[in-house]
Amino acid sequence: MKTIFTFMFTLLLPCIVWAKGDVIGYVTKVEGGAYTVDGTQLRKGAEIFQEDLITTSSNGKVLVRLLEGTELTVGSNSTISLEDFKLEEDKQILNVLKGAYLYVTGKGKKQTSQREIKTEFATVGIRGTTVWGGMLETTCEIFVVEGEVSVKSDGGEVILKPGEGTATASMSMAPTPAKKWPEKKVKRAVATVTFAE
Repeated sequence: MKTIFTFMFTLLLPCIVWAKGDVIGYVTKVEGGAYTVDGTQLRKGAEIFQEDLITTSSNGKVLVRLLEGTELTVGSNSTISLEDFKLEEDKQILNVLKGAYLYVTGKGKKQTSQREIKTEFATVGIRGTTVWGGMLETTCEIFVVEGEVSVKSDGGEVILKPGEGTATASMSMAPTPAKKWPEKKVKRAVATVTFAE
């Protein structure tokens, strides 16, 4: 019986490994504790797979470079799911469960691409950009460094251009109007995704 079980497991092993999904990128920088959903600690050079969930500790940050050039920095105390990534279709949907991130669009972006960042407060539509998101005070904040994004909730939508930010407190409420951020606030946001070195 043991022999049969071993044989069956050997046959299924390639399917189990494949089920993790395709490699979509690699870790290029890591600081402190950063892990995948199965508890694997991320190190420089680690593979990132379709549907991976990345979580960081209170002192952790990780920078992931996707195969087509997009860069995603996950800040401390953050959890982000790479919910639906199909590089051949240029489809990227991130689900930010908590924490801060910096998303820098790769150069390979197509006109037909679908790129979104989901949070519990709003959905961010990517239009070739560098965008930061995270909690400052008690609201979820979104800030555009370059490019343009749409921030949409059930209550309404706002378009952000470079240097502008918005805040969302709930999916049922409209994001606040686009507003230029003062330098002090920008620095606070950037600090959440900046590595010590």
